[in-house]
Amino acid sequence: MSGTAPRLAGWRRLRERARQRLHGEGKGGALLAALALGDRSGLPGETRERIATLGLSHLLAVSGLHLAWVGGLGFVVARAAGSLVQRAGWLEDRRRAGLAGAACAATAY
Repeated sequence: MSGTAPRLAGWRRLRERARQRLHGEGKGGALLAALALGDRSGLPGETRERIATLGLSHLLAVSGLHLAWVGGLGFVVARAAGSLVQRAGWLEDRRRAGLAGAACAATAY
């Protein structure tokens, strides 16, 4: 097994847990899962039709991708800043700064 396979499996498990939690949030959970994760499996056919009628289908396709890009950018920027702070002795692990930056960027988006 290569070095990336376990990491990908971890991401898949995380995505699946998020999908299950969102689907469990009631009526809007499936829409949240579609927007945040790109998982449209829980959307009823009627909802898909309404979204298509309104011309908003592209949002379901690109929202998860955009969220991932914004979160990734937030991670890279905050990790770089964390590296500077780590050198000054104020931070032990710059990955924590990266995770905080990713969460903030994704939430703000």
